[in-house]
Amino acid sequence: MHIYQSVGAVLATTLREYLSASKLSLDFKKPADWGNESGFPLGFATALLLFSVVDAIGSYHRGSRATFLVDGRAKRIKKPDHHFFVLNSPNYYAQTLSHADLQSLYRDFRSVLAHNASIGVG
Repeated sequence: MHIYQSVGAVLATTLREYLSASKLSLDFKKPADWGNESGFPLGFATALLLFSVVDAIGSYHRGSRATFLVDGRAKRIKKPDHHFFVLNSPNYYAQTLSHADLQSLYRDFRSVLAHNASIGVG
């Protein structure tokens, strides 16, 4: 494994890996031995990876001056359960989800294992 010199370097690699792996998961077609799911992509794996990207981007913005429009108000990401505010950013996903919707997505789809998209430096 490559030795990273900063958390930013780890994060850049991790996000590229997550996006590349999610593309592979979407392009994969389940073979005949999957029965009724034959021909479909690896949806759960793709969702896990893509929600991990959302969470990692939100983690990057936590504590910054960046604001995200939630319920018509500019909000900052102050704690982990705000990470999904980035879904409403025109620079990322351009959604218009309510605070309740964002909290529900965070609660239901955040991966405790993969949430920071990073491991310790060194």
